[in-house]
Amino acid sequence: MSAARLLANIVLMTGLKLVGLLLSVLLIVLQTAAFGTTPAADAYFTVRRFVLSAIAMAFEATNQLAVPEFVREVQSGGHAGMRRALLRFGIPIVGLLSLIALALWVFAEPVVRLLAPGFDDDRLAQAAELLGVVALCLPLTGIAALAGAFNFARRRFGLTTLARLLPRVTLLPVLLVMGAAVTPLSLSWALVIGVALMALMIVVQGLRDLRRMDRGGLSMPRRSTTPRRAAAVTINAAAQMAMGWADAALASLTGLGGVTIMFVAQRLLSAAPGAVNSAVNSAYYTEYSHAAGAEAGARPTIAAAVRISLFLTLPLVAFVMIAATPLITFLLERGAFTAEDTAATADLVRYLAPLLLVNAVLAAFLPATLADDGLPLVRVFLWFSAVALLIRFAAGLPLGALFGLKGVASSILLASTGSALVLARALHRRHGALGTWHDLREIALMIGAAVVAAAVSSLVWRQLDLGDLALLCAHALTVGLLFLAGCALLRLPEMQALLALLRRRRR
Repeated sequence: MSAARLLANIVLMTGLKLVGLLLSVLLIVLQTAAFGTTPAADAYFTVRRFVLSAIAMAFEATNQLAVPEFVREVQSGGHAGMRRALLRFGIPIVGLLSLIALALWVFAEPVVRLLAPGFDDDRLAQAAELLGVVALCLPLTGIAALAGAFNFARRRFGLTTLARLLPRVTLLPVLLVMGAAVTPLSLSWALVIGVALMALMIVVQGLRDLRRMDRGGLSMPRRSTTPRRAAAVTINAAAQMAMGWADAALASLTGLGGVTIMFVAQRLLSAAPGAVNSAVNSAYYTEYSHAAGAEAGARPTIAAAVRISLFLTLPLVAFVMIAATPLITFLLERGAFTAEDTAATADLVRYLAPLLLVNAVLAAFLPATLADDGLPLVRVFLWFSAVALLIRFAAGLPLGALFGLKGVASSILLASTGSALVLARALHRRHGALGTWHDLREIALMIGAAVVAAAVSSLVWRQLDLGDLALLCAHALTVGLLFLAGCALLRLPEMQALLALLRRRRR
């Protein structure tokens, strides 16, 4: 696939996910206004974090596990082979998620006690009730993820990405109609309905495409490395879930409201960059799978993935660093969410901003690692998981006790950096240098353009007495335009590809 077409897929998914960002921001505004940092808020956001992480990991793990084999079936045009592949992956995935859902319903209270060891009896009971409801999302998510992997294997990214907005869409009418009378339980049931609608939409599209496939063709042979990749994907998914649990558990030890503030800060901070990272991850993993065995192209592709991920993330980081306070004040300081809560959240958002750059690099490294059968995948992801979790707890417990949420944030940043270095080392041992001095120079120029854009915007608008919304718009436009102008003047290839894509669309 051409660089312009690949960029187009990434831009499409990012655009749809940015719609999800707007929905997420609106939901956070409404939810924090309704619940504040009360015990009910801590209980709700603990369970919501858990189920959102489970949904994301189910999609990611299913893509990583199934897309390579689905790609081979798509390339062969085998209708019967694709049906067998769907059943071969679907039965264990949906079955496992159903068993997990049943276990969460039966053992809800012990699970919550593990998720949030700092909870008192009131928060524990509320969270256990909510967990029993949202557990229903897991088997539905498994069905949606399997159909989504089939769509991705056919390079049909749009509808699956759009369907993943439905769980958030269904929460909006509940919040808008019920207002301050809304309860965590009603939102939990609305989430289950949204996940069911998401699964239905993705499955219908997948069935249509499956019927269009040639009923002839030969099914490609299964690769012997599938069990190894399955083990690595399982380890990675479990580790990602455990990282989310560790963040919530450490935050729960910082006192009442700690879980809520950590959840809101991470959710707001990662929403837009998370859209970029997910798009880069999905698009490049599909391309690695289509080009399996093309060793000669691996190194520049990894470097290109890092560059484009940073290109799309850097202006967001620059904006957050200079506009965190007006952003959080404008969004959250209303209803039950106090000025003190707002200040703590804005401070944490700014403190966590460098994590976005680490996550951008991880978004490029993860698909490159999982798609490479020449790597000892199980060993790599055992190290990846161990480093991420050990650093979180080894640093998070003492730093959290000393510095509260900032200490927990520091441990998250250290752990993510350590896990990125594990993947970098594995890829380097496999391919040699992952980039050239030219790649490093271009990344340095991108960073320079972002720093200059942030500095100029801060200097220009600092002296003017603008309201929060006007200041946010001014910073966003200034940082975005100056960053793009700088990249164009420096003739960075990502900017050239973006301009070429825009010219082609105009024709």
